[in-house]
Amino acid sequence: MDCNVTKKFFNNSIFLTIGVKNILNVQDVVSTYGTGGVHSNNSGSISMNWGRSVFCGLKFKI
Repeated sequence: MDCNVTKKFFNNSIFLTIGVKNILNVQDVVSTYGTGGVHSNNSGSISMNWGRSVFCGLKFKI
């Protein structure tokens, strides 16, 4: 789940956006497909993401 907020300044010529990606900090997903193989373990967990991150963006309208 992601969330971002945008604020407009100076008669809509500057846009400031801040946000958070992966709010719930999901890093691993449990898998029930298959039982593993020769080159894998049987943990049932697949690494999906590196975790929560925040961002900030600034756009100019010329």
